[in-house]
Amino acid sequence: MRALPNVLLLSALSTLAACGEPVVITDNVVTEFVGAKRVDELAPRLVEGAAFVLTADRRGRRDNMDAWQIVSSDPAVLSLVAVPPDPETDDDAIRYDAVALAPGEVEITVLDDEGAVRDAASVVVKRPDTLRYLSRVHELAGEPLEVGVDSAPQVVVGGEGTFEVQYFAEGERLYGLAPLTGLSGEGVLVGAPEASLGIDRQYISLSAEAAGAQQVQLQINGLEVGVLDVEFVEPYEVASVHLKGDDEGEAESGDPLSVIALVTDAAGEPIFGSRCVWTLSGAPIMGEGERLGYTYNPDLERRVNGVCDGVESSVVVHGDDFSASLSSSVGCSVVTGGAASLGGLVVVGLALLRRRRAA
Repeated sequence: MRALPNVLLLSALSTLAACGEPVVITDNVVTEFVGAKRVDELAPRLVEGAAFVLTADRRGRRDNMDAWQIVSSDPAVLSLVAVPPDPETDDDAIRYDAVALAPGEVEITVLDDEGAVRDAASVVVKRPDTLRYLSRVHELAGEPLEVGVDSAPQVVVGGEGTFEVQYFAEGERLYGLAPLTGLSGEGVLVGAPEASLGIDRQYISLSAEAAGAQQVQLQINGLEVGVLDVEFVEPYEVASVHLKGDDEGEAESGDPLSVIALVTDAAGEPIFGSRCVWTLSGAPIMGEGERLGYTYNPDLERRVNGVCDGVESSVVVHGDDFSASLSSSVGCSVVTGGAASLGGLVVVGLALLRRRRAA
């Protein structure tokens, strides 16, 4: 994923690596996992407006780097502001708050305390020309589903449908969180869930109190980047509920597991944001929403019931400590409004990743 520096820099850096003093530039934009291991290098392409943290470290060498710098070759494209060092945790790394301000390609360079180049890489920033939307509840169920391709996604009136927004430019995926805002018709709320699962995940949540077709215009820094058509439907359109549980076969006692309610209409088309309530042996379970969380316990067999807008289904699981939540509130919080901003998501993401890097 790392872009190659120019030939002269590559030669110099190879010499440094041979001396056993590697310096690595990474960002906190999660782009992929290899098995259970997170690949934390540089995102190949950034969406315009993305805010993130750049880190340069020496991979385990506990040398003071306070006088080192990370420099952008074009601050108008990529702005960098140094994060004050923490004497207790940052003696082997330097960090900069970065913002992708405009489309373009820049070189970021790590300079040591004598001004010598210790690492370099290219960063490409692009403005999206295509947006894709994926169902959050299907993501939780392990069944990825893109919406808005052939028809408008259906969101139940009074509920809340949540969708991941992915950015593309010329067919290539762009990464990072941008200050996305949603403008919609009267009576429609566009929310911005703050995800803690990885800050390359950008979400919107949609809700309305009246049925009918609506259109949501999505903008970054005041520029339109996409339009999503949405159909809000009455609760009586819910015809079927399928409860999809995590595989308990490989779980260990105490593991957190989930049951996800997947709701469809009479034609089998998905409906999002259904209000689901759950019971255990007739007793209500705390919370409301499409996700039922519990703690795995192989010795406790339980039948749980989920009722989504009047349609009931049940499943047998093994566990205790049950609680329900909306798909938008799993690992996140939601801010709602007619034109909601994801700025808070960026701030939370930066704080989380700084703590993770310092650990």
